[in-house]
Amino acid sequence: MTLGFIPASAVASSPPVRNGGYVEYPGSPNIVVEFVVGSHGTRLNEDGVSCKPDAALVAQGVTAQAQQNVPLPEPLPARITPEGNLSYSTTVTLTPAETQSTVSVTSPLILTIHFLRPAKVVVGKTLMATGTVSVPNVCLGSSTHFRLSWDPSARL
Repeated sequence: MTLGFIPASAVASSPPVRNGGYVEYPGSPNIVVEFVVGSHGTRLNEDGVSCKPDAALVAQGVTAQAQQNVPLPEPLPARITPEGNLSYSTTVTLTPAETQSTVSVTSPLILTIHFLRPAKVVVGKTLMATGTVSVPNVCLGSSTHFRLSWDPSARL
C-alpha cells in the first residue's frame, strides 16, 4: 500500500464557534453586549445590546440612569464566518417605550465580533470573544469595545 499526499482540504480544521451563551466579561462600563450562538456556531439566535443613554437623549428628557435596550433582529441576519468573525450594520429606531420617555430616536448601529478559540476553556472565565459596537445617537460614547466569556447554559 502506498501512502500519498493528503490535500490540505482533508486536514481537520479548528472547531467552529461554540454554541451557547456569550456574556459580559468584566470591564465594560457603558454598554452590555450578550448573545446566544446556535446553528452549529454560525448564527446569533438571541442577542442583546443595552447601554447608558447618550448625553443628547438625556438633554431631551431620557433619564441618565435608564438602560437603553437596542432592538436587533433575532436571529441576526449576519453569519459568523469560518474564521470566527461577524460584522453587522443597520439603522435602529427606539420608540418612546424603549427609551422610557417621550423621546424616539433613530441611529446607525455597527457591530463587529471576533471569536477566539483558546485551547482550554473555563466556563464564565475564559475570554471567548471581543468586539466593538457603535450606536452613536443612543449609547454613551461613540464606540465601545467589549469582551465576552462563554456560558453554554446562558439565555437572554
